[in-house]
Amino acid sequence: MKVLMVGKTGQLARFIQITQPDIELVCLGREQLDLSKPEHISDKLGSYSFDLLLNAAAYTAVDKAESESGLAHAVNADSPGEMAKVCAARGVPMIHYSTDYVFSGNASSPYVELDATGPNSVYGSSKLEGEQVVRKAHSKHFIFRTAWVYGEFGQNFFVTMRRLAAERDSLSIVSDQIGGPTYARAIANCSWQVIEKIRNDAEQPWGTYHLSCGGEVSWFEFAKALLSSSGYSDVKLVPLSTAEYPTPAKRPAYSVLDNSALNKNLGIRMPDWAQALETCIGYADAGASIDTK
Repeated sequence: MKVLMVGKTGQLARFIQITQPDIELVCLGREQLDLSKPEHISDKLGSYSFDLLLNAAAYTAVDKAESESGLAHAVNADSPGEMAKVCAARGVPMIHYSTDYVFSGNASSPYVELDATGPNSVYGSSKLEGEQVVRKAHSKHFIFRTAWVYGEFGQNFFVTMRRLAAERDSLSIVSDQIGGPTYARAIANCSWQVIEKIRNDAEQPWGTYHLSCGGEVSWFEFAKALLSSSGYSDVKLVPLSTAEYPTPAKRPAYSVLDNSALNKNLGIRMPDWAQALETCIGYADAGASIDTK
């Protein structure tokens, strides 16, 4: 089986590469496939043979998207739609990743896949549109919604907190946004499990699934656990409200995702956020390699 992955140097793409099992993987970076130009996607993909397409690329600059709406929609919606059309024409499956930002964040209990969407940001609306066009273009797809993605390298909350804790005595962290921090390595491992299932059986329960670590926590509580386990328990953490930390893009106040369908239909169980965090810290402290293709 040959997997063609769109994305090469992004956070999730890196983890998919370093967790690669005995399955052929070909990675396309921006130089091979520019997602800001969806009109070229079909022709560019035409020169590659593959049995499954995995789209691990996205426009993820949440705040910048507010002023770059056209680019965000080209990368997150128009290009995935074109990829799905190519996959449908070839009869090969596609895996695409989405986000908790497709929801309004007004809930008080974990979102399930069939809950009404209602994004509050350009980023969220572009990702929701991406889901919609992929579904419309191709029936053989898995769309995995994830949330608060982090890892031991790249640009993310985990890396930023550890860096700042080494430089400062006090940090202010938003305490009224609740979600499910999700370790990118866990997403990658889950993705490979799904790909293995597809390789062994072409008939799958296709559709949209929530794929995030279990449990729920605020950014403040997550930072507290992160720094305490990383040896920075002496750093003072100051709780901050969303109103005290305004951003161009509105964040969901509550965006916990219910993962039960993933386990019920695909037999995959994601780790609890605290367990995944300890695993990430272990890799980070051991100086895990980030070599990719």
